[in-house]
Amino acid sequence: MHIMLCLGGVKICLDCEKEIQIEDVFLPFIIRERSGISGQDEKWKETDILAAVSWKWVKPPLRSAVKLGEDLIQTYYRREEKNYCIVWEGEKGAISCVEYDDTFSHVSCRIQERLLPVAPKSLGEILRYFPMRAILQQFLVLFFHAAQITYQETGILFAGPSGAGKTTQAKLWERFRNARIICNDRTLLRKQDGNWHSYGYPMDGSQPVRSGEVHVAGCIVLVKQSQNGKSSIERLRAGKAMAQLMPQLVIDRWSENARNQAAENLFLLLKEMPVYQLTATMDEQAVACLEKILKMDDICRKR
Repeated sequence: MHIMLCLGGVKICLDCEKEIQIEDVFLPFIIRERSGISGQDEKWKETDILAAVSWKWVKPPLRSAVKLGEDLIQTYYRREEKNYCIVWEGEKGAISCVEYDDTFSHVSCRIQERLLPVAPKSLGEILRYFPMRAILQQFLVLFFHAAQITYQETGILFAGPSGAGKTTQAKLWERFRNARIICNDRTLLRKQDGNWHSYGYPMDGSQPVRSGEVHVAGCIVLVKQSQNGKSSIERLRAGKAMAQLMPQLVIDRWSENARNQAAENLFLLLKEMPVYQLTATMDEQAVACLEKILKMDDICRKR
């Protein structure tokens, strides 16, 4: 089974030994999907990453590998010119191993299903074995913990720490200005064809809204709750914006290279995209406050 999907403008082709289910949430991101073909025709070669998914387990060569870091789910290793992303099942051993080189042009994922109570049968389950943060960063995609709306066909991001009111502000724009919510918790930004474009992400967080729409991104709005019942807004200088946005990036924070690359990409973004600090009430006043500066700075001009 072959599945080609597009995440943040990155085309990923999965060559799966078995038939797997494609959940509805992924359908807006699927470019093409076929069963029982070789996947070698020209259309299937138009891909950034070719990933082979196999259920034939081969023990990864970790004896001489260097452990790079880990998160709550995955552990990362390097041996010679190869990298390994492993998901462990306690003392039982590895349940999956994704092997890749530094370019991610060819990736292999092997699953040891005998250690699993239920074998993975869906696209979402399998993608959770992949080092998605590293993949997106390799292609200069900025992965934000942010809600996103589109207003007058322009992408607007609401960023900030959990509880700041990102989703609330997106819903207020939907209610009072007929904006469309693209995603509630995860947003991708990537520069292509001279413009920064905003994308949704199918593996969104809480209260997920998943859309495959792509828009030219207009600005980032850092949200904090008002303490005096009034909304106010200011445009941030690049240095202050950088300091506040770095914690909102979804990256492998254990990796110094990932942190440095993210900082470089964010610096390039901030040279071209305005960032505002919105001290927001939870009503239409906040919408009007932001709308005023968007008009003044011509953010939502027709493109």
